[in-house]
Amino acid sequence: MIHDVSEWLKWLKHRISDGFERSIDALLNFLECCPHENLIPRRKKFRLENNDE
Repeated sequence: MIHDVSEWLKWLKHRISDGFERSIDALLNFLECCPHENLIPRRKKFRLENNDE
């Protein structure tokens, strides 16, 4: 899924102004450094903790 998001951001980057390009570069770098296997469990754990409260 993250791979698809990265591809979409790369496509979008070519169609928007330079002002947003740096933000997308930063987001792409984050996605490439953090595999989705590490992100998804944190989200699920966070949601479970919130539901318990």
